[in-house]
Amino acid sequence: MGTSSIPAFDPDHASIAQLIRCSTRHFADQDAIRDGDTTLTYLIGHPLVGMAAVIGVPDERLGEVGAAFIVPSPDGTPKTGELIGWCREHMANYKAPRHVFIVDELPLTASNKVRKPDLRQLAANLLDK
Repeated sequence: MGTSSIPAFDPDHASIAQLIRCSTRHFADQDAIRDGDTTLTYLIGHPLVGMAAVIGVPDERLGEVGAAFIVPSPDGTPKTGELIGWCREHMANYKAPRHVFIVDELPLTASNKVRKPDLRQLAANLLDK
């Protein structure tokens, strides 16, 4: 499975849990989280996360930190602070996203790959507010 691949659904077909894997090669300059795999694995494991994508965003102190875009599951919408706390309980603190944005949908290409430039622009707009 390559970068930006989408594994698909639950075996019972009752609900779709999609994991969007996004390459974040410079994310926090840590080799261990080069592709953001650990962060996405734990995020998609949260019961209120339907889809997730993680990108790197500029940070004054660390250079770059993770920002997660979450599409809520049909069961409800997670609170951003609780989701960051949940990540910190399940992974190393430096791997947890510093920013979480709840969105209705992720920008996808015709082949269902995340449009990362669109996410970077959206993150820049949201962080400037």
